Parts: sequence; C-alpha cells; structure tokens
Amino acid sequence: MKKYCAWAVLAAAFVWCSIAVFGCAVDVAYWDEVPFYAALKQGRKAGFYWQTYNEHRIVFTKLLMSFGTPLTWIYTSYALYALTVFELWRVVRKAAGDVWFLPLLFAPLFSDMNAVNLLWGFSSQFHLMILFALLAVEYAFLRPETGKNRLLCLLFLLLSCLSMNIVFALGVMAAVLMTDGMPKKAAAPCFAAVIAVFFIGYAPVGTGAKADIRTAEFWLYAMNVFSAYFTGFDRFSPIHAGLFVLLFLPLIWLFCKNLDTDDRKRMALYAVAFGSLLSAAGIARNRFGDPLMHRHAESVMICIPAVMMLLYPMKKAFWAAAAIVALGYSAHFGTASFYKIKAARLQGAACVEAFKAGLNDGSCPTLYPRNMAKFVQPNSRQ
Repeated sequence: MKKYCAWAVLAAAFVWCSIAVFGCAVDVAYWDEVPFYAALKQGRKAGFYWQTYNEHRIVFTKLLMSFGTPLTWIYTSYALYALTVFELWRVVRKAAGDVWFLPLLFAPLFSDMNAVNLLWGFSSQFHLMILFALLAVEYAFLRPETGKNRLLCLLFLLLSCLSMNIVFALGVMAAVLMTDGMPKKAAAPCFAAVIAVFFIGYAPVGTGAKADIRTAEFWLYAMNVFSAYFTGFDRFSPIHAGLFVLLFLPLIWLFCKNLDTDDRKRMALYAVAFGSLLSAAGIARNRFGDPLMHRHAESVMICIPAVMMLLYPMKKAFWAAAAIVALGYSAHFGTASFYKIKAARLQGAACVEAFKAGLNDGSCPTLYPRNMAKFVQPNSRQ
C-alpha cells in the first residue's frame, strides 16, 4: 500500500505539471529562439547545425527546431523531459533497488522550480544533454561489460556533449575512471576523443568573463546554485553553503570510505551526482545575470533521487536530507510561476503584433532583451 501511495503522489505531480505545461504553452518564440527562428526562415547555411551557440553545441535542438512552431517545440521538449525522468528512474532503480518510497524522490522534478525550462522549446538541449548522459551511465555501469556496451556508452557521451556542453558527460567519465575494474587504459583515450570532437571548430561567442575558480566567491556561488536547486530553497545566501555541507559531508565521508570498492551500482549513482556538481560549477564559472536563473535548475534537480539513495544507508543523513528537500519543494507545487510565464509571453506576442501594425518601435522585453525590428518587419506576418 505504501508503494502504491508513493506512485500515486508521483503520478499526481506529473499530471499536475503536464496540465500546467499544456495550459500555459504559448506559440511565440522566446529569448534565444527569436534570432534562431529568424535564421531558420532565412535559410540555413553550411555548418549551421555544428556551429556553437554561445558556449554550447546544440546540434539536436537545432534539428528539432527546424520543424514545427514554437508551440510544437515546447511539446516536443516536454516529451523529452518526461523521457529523461523515466531514464533517471531506470538508472536509480537498477542501481539502488526498487524501494517503496523511490517514486517520492522524483516528485520534485515535476515542480514549478523547472517551469522556465518546461515552457521553453529551446530547453530541449538541457533535456537531451542529461538524457544521453544517463543512457551512458546505464551502459557503463548497469549492463554487462561488453565491447558493444562500451561503444554505446561512448556514443551516448558524445551525443550528450553535442546536445549542449560537456559538463554532465565529464561527471560520467570521472565516475568510470574512478571505478575499480573498469578498463581505464582504453577509456581515458576514448573519453579524450569524445571531448576533442566537441571542441572541433569551437568558437564561443558572447560568454563574457570567466569566474576565477581559485576564489572563495566562485565556490560560494557554486554551492549556492547547487543547494538552491537540490533543496528547493529558492534563495541566494550563505545559508545555502551550510545546507550544502550538511547534505554532502556524509556523502563525501561515504565516498572516501568506499573509494576502492568495485561497486558499479553505487558508482552509477555517483556518476549522476558528479554530473550535477560539475554542472553547478559550470554555471558558477560562466555566470551572468541573476545567480538563480531557473533554467539552470534542471541539471541539479536531476540528481535528487541519486543522492538520496546514496545517503540511504546512512539513515540519519537520509532522513535529514529528505526533510530538507520535502520542506523546500513544498512551496513549488503551485501554478503561479507557470501562469506568470504565460502572461509574459502573451504580452510579448501582443507587442509583436502591435509592432507589425506600426504601433510601437519593436521593443518587446518580455520576449527578447533587444529590439525586435531586426527579426520582425512591420506590416508583415514573418
């Protein structure tokens, strides 16, 4: 009965989130999609899909957005997100066992903390980066160690890198290289080749100055980002450094105690945690604007079930973490965030229509931070 109740809670969270997404999706290009949509209409040049976008490779997002409209991009992206959560469940269940409360650990992934990504087709890059990395985890740790499975692991790591960036894949690579009994002599050069492919013709644009990882400011920023999205406490303050230490000191102790173990299932969970930690570090390294942009939430939230199950053998640490996550995310199951995004998009769509009619100068900040005149012509439906 407890297991059925846990699944009922997760199903309710998924249905609630799906209703919010499908009820609040708006058929209008948003932010990065604005210049991208205009470029698609003008025709694609050679190398378009391979070109970096800011500091990212988003090959598959570009391919997906070559078809349909901003509305279908959102629906497709949400389907990919649901598939990502399903694959995460497969990985955690295979690695940690099918305990009765496992579905409850996935409920935060359908909260409004990730509302921005779920109502933005361009965020398929986040979903795909994580989905492919999770498939790599499955083939590296949770399937028989055969040549075919090693090649599939490498393939999915490459696809993860080409979906957005290399940070989550690096977490998987680190876990493989730390695990006893894994073929490190073969894996290391193969991983280097995957990273090298990512950097072919790499030309980041507009990424700004990088934060110095040697400073306390960088580490505090990274801890704030990770703790905020892991715990659901949506604030940027030194308190998060304390939460981070509270949650991860037991995990670090457990990891060091078992560093030489050949427990591949445990390392599968660590691979997910490493990917999220490196993602938080990457956000801190390339930070700009609001330190808690919710479009960064997903790459950290995704490790909640894995970290919780790593802590499970340490019952006190597990229940403390569970209480923190439950308390923090209890405030994130309302529809206000979704409808706020919808209202802003509708306002932006009305602004664009007014510009087409010659009623404003093309400044529509709820859709795009710069003037839209470069991408939309007055008295035109383009």
